[in-house]
Amino acid sequence: QPYHSKNARTDMSLMGKFYILPDDRSTLSFSVNYVNEDYSRGIQTDNQTNETAYLSATYERELSDGANLTASVYSQFMSREVDLGARPDYVKRDHTEYDDVKKFGQLLQTDFKFADFNTFTVGVDSSYSMMDKHNEYALVERKAKAEGNQLLASLFAQDEMKFRTGAHKILLTPGVRVDFSRSSDGKSSDTAPGPNPPVDEKFEDRSWVAINPKLGFVYRYNNMTTLRASAGHSFAAPTLFELYTVFTRGPMMMFGNPDLDPESAWSAEIGVDQWFMQNLLGRVTGYFTRGENFIGSRSISENQSRMDNINEVQMLGADAELRYDINSMWSLYGGYTFNYSTIIKDENSDETEGNHLPFEPLHRARLGLVFQYLKWIAIDLSARYEGERYVDIENTKETKLDGHFSLDLSLTGTIVRYVSWTLSVENMLNKKYEVYSVPTEMSEAPGVLINGYLTFAI
Repeated sequence: QPYHSKNARTDMSLMGKFYILPDDRSTLSFSVNYVNEDYSRGIQTDNQTNETAYLSATYERELSDGANLTASVYSQFMSREVDLGARPDYVKRDHTEYDDVKKFGQLLQTDFKFADFNTFTVGVDSSYSMMDKHNEYALVERKAKAEGNQLLASLFAQDEMKFRTGAHKILLTPGVRVDFSRSSDGKSSDTAPGPNPPVDEKFEDRSWVAINPKLGFVYRYNNMTTLRASAGHSFAAPTLFELYTVFTRGPMMMFGNPDLDPESAWSAEIGVDQWFMQNLLGRVTGYFTRGENFIGSRSISENQSRMDNINEVQMLGADAELRYDINSMWSLYGGYTFNYSTIIKDENSDETEGNHLPFEPLHRARLGLVFQYLKWIAIDLSARYEGERYVDIENTKETKLDGHFSLDLSLTGTIVRYVSWTLSVENMLNKKYEVYSVPTEMSEAPGVLINGYLTFAI
């Protein structure tokens, strides 16, 4: 199939930062980040361009002894343009997708250091996003678009307490976050969605509030052994794409769902960091998450799916890692992750209960070698394995992705004080493994993928 062809890709990344010192107690900084990606799937009529521009300003000031203020504002502009060829020969352009998202945000945070062992942090952050998505069709009379806005606002507080008893050190970090989300002005339309009736809908505004506590604990028994534990509640509002979009790929259609509820979860983890010698470090972490209203795609017909909530999901697993420092420049590392993520309860479909969550393999492994010479150059050669995984909550066997190995190389370095570079080579052995699959087609890894970045930071 044409989708098995090699990809072509180019990347451009620019970053700049500028500081001003208004006085000896404050700093004003500005930063600019720009990224442009242009790639295809090896088909002449298929091409995708992603562009992101990020601007920010941050003011930091020492208010008094033990108190510091941080205030920042930012704006982010993201655009995506995708050209897709017409089946079956892909000679002509079928349609072009245009996605534009504008996001504006702010953060205001104050840290109070009451004593050497106690720092209290309180703040507020918020963002406002606007999505505008539309498709232009070349071969048929058809128009499709989706739009919507979303406000996210949070109040947060955290207390960091440090205690010491001889060689033993304890860090206790309780905190709480109050999240507010409001999605508004949602619209979705499609004048000719294949065999389906036209879509032209306006959706009611919806909002949510969640209180999310957390607690972190670190116990450093001595210079060789550290114990870690944490627990907390999390909240994630459905994205504008998940709420309002109408998405097409050939005969496949994906519908958003304006009735989605936010995801929430209780999570806990416990781990230990152990130095066996001065140069051999082992880490083991066990984790457990019980979530509600997980958002995923649900098949509603042979070629259609819809975003939907699943009542309860569970993630249980462990991660282990070893790092051996041969000397100051060379290190070896290896790791293994076992992740058992399943659907516990689904009121909309008894058949999915007990199934695995999509794109979550049971087994992952990694092995690598690192060379570091001061700040001038770092080389990371790694082999990684990702096990079998499903692409849908129905766990369809025909679209199940096989496990695969990949050999990757990453090089980073500094040319002069303000200029750094990165070169990455992914899938060096040119393996053809599946990365996505639907009943009508599958997509494979593009083979060897080389990316280069040059960063300017002033």
